[in-house]
Order: sequence, then C-alpha cells, then structure tokens
Amino acid sequence: MKETCECSSKHKWWMAVLVILVVAAAVIFASRWHGCGKEGLNQQNDVISVSGSASLEVKPDQATVWLSVNTVENTAAAAQSRNSDLTNAVVAALKNAGVKDNDIKTTQLYLNKKEHYDDVTGKMVFDGYELVHTIKVVTDQVEDVGKLVDAAINAGANGINNVDFELKDASKKQFEAQMLADAVSSAKNKAEALASSAGVKLGKATSISESGIYTPYNNYYGGMMEKSAVAAAPIQISPGNVKLETTVSVQYEIK
Repeated sequence: MKETCECSSKHKWWMAVLVILVVAAAVIFASRWHGCGKEGLNQQNDVISVSGSASLEVKPDQATVWLSVNTVENTAAAAQSRNSDLTNAVVAALKNAGVKDNDIKTTQLYLNKKEHYDDVTGKMVFDGYELVHTIKVVTDQVEDVGKLVDAAINAGANGINNVDFELKDASKKQFEAQMLADAVSSAKNKAEALASSAGVKLGKATSISESGIYTPYNNYYGGMMEKSAVAAAPIQISPGNVKLETTVSVQYEIK
C-alpha cells in the first residue's frame, strides 16, 4: 500500500513538472511570436505611400507644320529640277510671310520610280520618277498657320502632312513646375488625411518619383492638295489647347 502511494506521488510530481514546462514553453513562444509580429508591423507601417496628380490645358505658343513638294517627271533629273524650283518658291513664300530662315528645314527627300501593273499586257508600265521633298516649318504665329499654309501651297507645295500646336521649351518648363507643385501638394494632403485617420503623425518625405505626359494639339491633313482648292477655299486652322498631366508618388515617414 505504501509502495502504491509513493508511485502515485511520483507520478503527480512528474505531471506537475511537465505542466510547468509546457506552460513555460508556451509563454516563451508567445513572447517571441509577439515580438516578431510587432517588428513586422513596424516594418510594414513605418511609411505612408501616396500619389498626387495635376493637369493643365493651355493655349499653344508654337506651331509645327510639315509640308511637301511632290513632282513627277519622265526622268529623275527633270523631277529633281522641277522640285527644286518649286521648293525654292515655297521657302521664299514662307519667309515673306514672316517665318525665319532657321525655322524652315528639310526633313525628308526621296526619289521613287513609279510603275503600275497593266492587266491587259500583264507587264509593269513606267509612270515616271517621283521626287518628294518634305519641309518642316516652325512658327510662333499660331493664329496665322492657315495663312502660312495657303502661301506655301500657292507657291507650289502640294502636300500638308501634319500640323502640331505645342509649347515652347521655356513655357513647357514653367507649366511643368506649376503642375509638379500642385501634384506634390495633392499627395501631401492625402498622406495627412491617412495619418490622421490612423492616429499617427506624418514625418518627412523619404522618396518622390514623377511621371509626366505632354500632349500637343494635333491637326492632321493627309494627302496631296491642288492650288485651285486653296484659291477657292482658304484653309482655316484653329489652334486647340495642349494638355499637360503629371503624377507623383511620395513616401512619408510615420513618426
């Protein structure tokens, strides 16, 4: 009977030790897990990331016009000679209209042998040599672009490839600076609202990145035109607004 009591006492003692060990291990594990979790929380929430946007639509102060002179003759030399005469006349007309010499530039010049397929004979038929001379014209006379195009066509240009209304570099930089300030202000307002909602204080900005978009106003005129069309109906070209947009991404510290 005594032996049985001693065994029972030892069993209870070992059980008590085991319970103490289990409880101690659980406390240690919980403490470490809580510490790791708190550290991760700090790592995930020590910054606030926000974005801010701003946009502007402004009147252009510069226009770029692409004109072309197209000639077709029986020989390459004749096509070149005729094209040269017409191009010189076009350049002179543009200068007389107020365009500066260094604002008129050749952007493309190519010669092409023109042929077509004859269904009757089953052969290629020679149509002549085509020479195309493309001219880029830059002007700050944005309200008079139509008049410049009329003058060029009356002088011999027979193609309007494109008309872009845009901003000069100085104007673009000025408006970009204004937009960036507005976008950063927008981002900060968002960050302050988030910090207030979360019950924390906003610290300094730790990183800022920006992406901007500049969209010139485009008027596209494809194909060739005849002088008679201009004489009957002068071209009316009205400049539209150009659009600038920017977005900034900012990270702020949490105090």
